[in-house]
Amino acid sequence: MKWTILLFALFIQTATFANGAPSKSNAIITGVVTESGSTETLAGVRVSIVGTEIFTFSDKDGKFELSSVPAGNVQLSFSLVSFEKNKIQLTAAPNQKTDMSMELSPR
Repeated sequence: MKWTILLFALFIQTATFANGAPSKSNAIITGVVTESGSTETLAGVRVSIVGTEIFTFSDKDGKFELSSVPAGNVQLSFSLVSFEKNKIQLTAAPNQKTDMSMELSPR
């Protein structure tokens, strides 16, 4: 029984490396969220990467930072009560910082 478990664990580890271990990325996305048509910044906006559990909230100055972003094409979602939800697609470069801005329209 011990040999069966050991062989199974070895098989899983070999299969993982054969398919390529998931790449780690230190990509960072930063930005500021404002109200559409004004320079008013928005605090408390939920900024998330669609399809992951990575999210943050904008601070009192509308600024946000997402770290440990997977490299490649990602879709960001921006949501705040009383504002239209907005999404944007961008490319996160490995070990790079991407700065952006987003405007949200009141409902």
